[in-house]
Amino acid sequence: MTAPLLALLLLAETAAGQTGQFGAFTLHGAAVRGLQPDDATVRGGLRADLTFVIKRFSLGPEAGVYFTGPKSVSPNPNRGENVITVGGVTRFRFADGSWRPFLVGGLGVYGWESNRPGYATGTEVSGSLGVGLLRVLTPRGTGLSGEFRLHQQLARSPLTTSRRFVTLTAGITLGW
Repeated sequence: MTAPLLALLLLAETAAGQTGQFGAFTLHGAAVRGLQPDDATVRGGLRADLTFVIKRFSLGPEAGVYFTGPKSVSPNPNRGENVITVGGVTRFRFADGSWRPFLVGGLGVYGWESNRPGYATGTEVSGSLGVGLLRVLTPRGTGLSGEFRLHQQLARSPLTTSRRFVTLTAGITLGW
């Protein structure tokens, strides 16, 4: 209990000494490719995160839902798949101007729902790595943003087949 409180106080003290952005909320729509290696269809999704910003570095929780169709409605019932992600995200920004490119990485638990042969339903530790760009419209970091990320399943038990997919997301970032 003491360690989280100490970390929060340290974060608050560091943030109090900076004059720029303190935090951000990002909401993105997603184009998803690669959930089904034998299917080139681009699917949809939604991702959101809340990050705390210290200079060019940010860290916080994120969640995503990547939808490829319910099992009963999928164009091919043997290939339906949905992924729900919950974890953490971190970004490192390269520049402080109106265009802010950054590296992004995430780690969390991905819940895989599938009725494809060899692709069991279950939760697995997975991660993501990618690049992004924020077009800042206000001094506190509010603007339009986009990211390209590769998501990879890191643990393979009890699922039998390794999974990966890519997302191209775009939306808004509200900074304060």
